[in-house]
Amino acid sequence: MKKKIMLALAFIMVLGSVKAMAATAVEADDNCDECMMENTLGKIAAAEEDMQLVTIRAQIVHLKENTLASDSVRLATGEKLSAGQLITIAEQQYNSLNQRFDDKKAAQLNKELASAIKSLK
Repeated sequence: MKKKIMLALAFIMVLGSVKAMAATAVEADDNCDECMMENTLGKIAAAEEDMQLVTIRAQIVHLKENTLASDSVRLATGEKLSAGQLITIAEQQYNSLNQRFDDKKAAQLNKELASAIKSLK
């Protein structure tokens, strides 16, 4: 009789352990899914940053190739600058963004450069 009780207790303990391991595995799987999602979101954000930087760099190169330093360009704010000044400022801001990216500053610089390029046409 004692052996049957001990066997039943052992069986219950094994079932409890299996249930606990299954719960831990499900929890670990959920955590893994969260990590994968965060990793994917991080990669998407990095790709968007790179795309903005490439666009800004292309606009700077376009201005360098298609203007003289003394040409006048109009910014989105309506302010006029020489192309040389704008290129110098844009390169400094580009280098700053390359070191520490700020989405708002990148969008503003992109807008100003696009406006300057439009004013040349």
